[in-house]
Amino acid sequence: MREDVSAVVREAVVVAGCAGAALAPPVRRLDDRAFDSLHTAMAATRRRRVLWWILSQGGWFGSAVVWSAFLVKTSRGRAGLRLIVSAALAWSAAQALKKATGIERPWDRLEGVRRTGGIPAGSAFPAGHPAVAAAVAAAVRKDPAVPLLFRGTLLLLSLLVPPARIGVGAHYPLDVVAGYFLGDMVGRLVRSAFR
Repeated sequence: MREDVSAVVREAVVVAGCAGAALAPPVRRLDDRAFDSLHTAMAATRRRRVLWWILSQGGWFGSAVVWSAFLVKTSRGRAGLRLIVSAALAWSAAQALKKATGIERPWDRLEGVRRTGGIPAGSAFPAGHPAVAAAVAAAVRKDPAVPLLFRGTLLLLSLLVPPARIGVGAHYPLDVVAGYFLGDMVGRLVRSAFR
């Protein structure tokens, strides 16, 4: 429990630091350049853009509903509840921060962004898909009742979704870093609350 509290505090500091940095014009220019380099390499072909789009769906709220239903169906209802509550809270927290920061999407500010998929609602900061993916992974991370393969899959998705959101042109690097840490923080809090 104590390690979760200190991790949550560290993650809150990271999210706040990313927000402050993302709103500072000199850092925004660096974030723009980092996005441009990463996105250009990741979205070079249509096949790559489609792959990144598919991977980015691992952080979609609907996928959390499916994972939660699987856990409930396999008699792991408490873990399923933690998972869906974590996803809902992470998504809600990300949406609240998006309204507070109002940072434009890359395609609204930069030339040559190859957008893949639909146009998401809300601003760019923080990234909601990584927040949801990290939250669900953290919610069941230490639960021995949840199969190791399932926990490993969620962990892998939580690590692949953030760069995928850059690949599809939806987020800057600071957006996905903040989204990941926001989600992990929420997942830890929910895991502690629903032991």
